Amino acid sequence: MNVLTGAESEKVNSAITQHVGLRFSTDKFYTSSEEYGFATACLVQEVYNFTVSLPINWSAETLQTAIANVATAVKKAYPQLNDESVRRLQSCLAYAWR
Repeated sequence: MNVLTGAESEKVNSAITQHVGLRFSTDKFYTSSEEYGFATACLVQEVYNFTVSLPINWSAETLQTAIANVATAVKKAYPQLNDESVRRLQSCLAYAWR
């Protein structure tokens, strides 16, 4: 589990909701780094990589169950993320899967 302070959590949630769309591109990394600082951009990259790298058994799971399981895993690993951040990360998984 990754513990973020209140200020870090707020910055990471804001950066995710403002800069993570269907993926977290290099351009978005630099933009979020300029706006929120390099450390926050690195945390967003870490959370994004964690999300899209979660192991999914596509022979046993549907996209909907995988997305639900990802939400559970992300919330467990990063409990300070708000619901909107988790929803955006779920969209990243769906986009990466296609």
